[in-house]
Amino acid sequence: MDKTALLEKIEYAQGLNEEDYTEESWANLVAALQDALAVYEDEEATQEEVDTALAALIAAIEALVPAEEEPGEVDKTELGAKIDEALELNEEDYTEESWANLQAALIAAVEVYNDENATQEEVDAALAALIAAIEALVPAEEEPEPEPEIIATYHPSFIPTFGFVTVQVNNLEGAAKFSVVYHLSDNPDGTPNIRETDIVDIDQQAGLIFYDPNQYNTVDIKIFDAEENLIYTFTNVLLVVQ
Repeated sequence: MDKTALLEKIEYAQGLNEEDYTEESWANLVAALQDALAVYEDEEATQEEVDTALAALIAAIEALVPAEEEPGEVDKTELGAKIDEALELNEEDYTEESWANLQAALIAAVEVYNDENATQEEVDAALAALIAAIEALVPAEEEPEPEPEIIATYHPSFIPTFGFVTVQVNNLEGAAKFSVVYHLSDNPDGTPNIRETDIVDIDQQAGLIFYDPNQYNTVDIKIFDAEENLIYTFTNVLLVVQ
């Protein structure tokens, strides 16, 4: 009676680990192993019984189904940090299209972060997509600061060569007062005859004496702050004559 092969297979089966296989397939192996041990220990067992027990044990071993590995702990630390970084960004700093792409990646990343069943592969993919969207952001072109503007109006008086100038100033912070620098007829020696009005509040009138808008239709207008510090000068301002 030759039980050598049966013993070898019994010893092999005994060396296997239950936690490596599914419950059902392991139960089948245990049953086949018990039968094989019974035959091996039976001194009156026939060769046919030995061969049958061996075949059954081999079949049970080959039918073992590996247990599914328990997923390891999913690390979402980097994903959470990148989500926080994205949330700190400002929409107005980037182009509409690149911002929309970021929002799509951010929404997907938040969904994965909040999914308790998300795999590490899904977390890593969401992180990579979010990083790519952040890196692809296109800065918005800064709007240029508007240039200071002025509308100056000349109001003739009933007295010839005497009038008033009023101004409307836009895009100039701190504008509180103004004065008008204007030309009169040249001096007898041919040098320019230039005068400047008193400084008046921005909503007041500046009086011009002996001024002829038909001869000199442009003036320079100085803009001051409330403390009469000069902050801007408009040159060659064309007066609107009323």
